[in-house]
Amino acid sequence: MACMNSVPQDAILLLVNVWDPGCAIVRQCDISSSHMQPLVYHLILVRKINNFYVESELFLQYGRLLTLYAVAIRDEKVIRERNPGLFNLAATEIGEFIKFWSLFKVQNIARHEEVEFLSQKLVEATSSFINF
Repeated sequence: MACMNSVPQDAILLLVNVWDPGCAIVRQCDISSSHMQPLVYHLILVRKINNFYVESELFLQYGRLLTLYAVAIRDEKVIRERNPGLFNLAATEIGEFIKFWSLFKVQNIARHEEVEFLSQKLVEATSSFINF
């Protein structure tokens, strides 16, 4: 899958385009969670290695991607029963970001205010769909 591209910017931009609200691709995908699990594992590993959560030059694009995930879940474009693999992808990425923030918010990290704001908004938008 192209989002496993070794160039992180290409992978993020692909996902941003696919998850864009004007695009109907994610709504139509019915990939199982088991088929999606290797991709989810790979993406989370890449996020951590490249420090996407705060220090990456791609933080703004990554924040946009997380927001698109949250909007798709909140607006029920992606539903756990209909799109289990993509729901798992979005929920896992959001959950990993929230988990990172809950562990490191007391530290003096880069982009503290932006990360705090994004974290709060993601929880607000998805808390009725995802257990944090």
